[in-house]
Amino acid sequence: MINKLKPILTILIILILTCYISTYWFQFTLVQGESMSPTLTPNHLVIIDKHNKTFQDGDIIVFYSANVHSVCIKRIIACPNESVQIKNGLIYVNNIESPFQRPDTYISYSGTASDKIQMSNEQYFVIGDNYEHSTDSRYSEIGIISYDNIIGKVVFPFISQ
Repeated sequence: MINKLKPILTILIILILTCYISTYWFQFTLVQGESMSPTLTPNHLVIIDKHNKTFQDGDIIVFYSANVHSVCIKRIIACPNESVQIKNGLIYVNNIESPFQRPDTYISYSGTASDKIQMSNEQYFVIGDNYEHSTDSRYSEIGIISYDNIIGKVVFPFISQ
C-alpha cells in the first residue's frame, strides 16, 4: 500500500514546492511588446526574482501599474533619493549623464522628466530600452513607480521563442 502511495506523494510534494517557489521566489514571464527592444524582444522568456527586493540603477524590473491596470517590464534609471532629468535627448541622474542610456541614442520625448524629478524614499523612475516606443515613467499613465508595486527583478533572460 505504501509503495503505491509513494509516486502520488512525490508528485504532490513537487506540485506544492512548485507553487510555493513560483508564488514567493521565482516566476517565468513572457515579454510582450517592443518597449524593451533590443534588450528583450516580444516572446522573450525571463525569470523574475520575487524574493530579493533590492534594486539599483540599471536593473530590469517587473511591476504592476495601477493606472494602466497592467504588469510592465522596464529598466530602473533612478532609485530612491536620486534625481532624474532628460534634456537634449540625454538622461541625467543626479546631474550626471546616465551610464544606462543606450549608446548612440537620442530620446526625443522627455515628458515628465523635462524638468528635474526628485525620487523620494521607495520611488523609482523607469524607462523602456526602446525609448521611442515605450510608455514609462516619462508618461503620467505610468509615472513614478512605488516599491510596493514592484513584483521583482529580471535575473535571467532566456532566448526568445
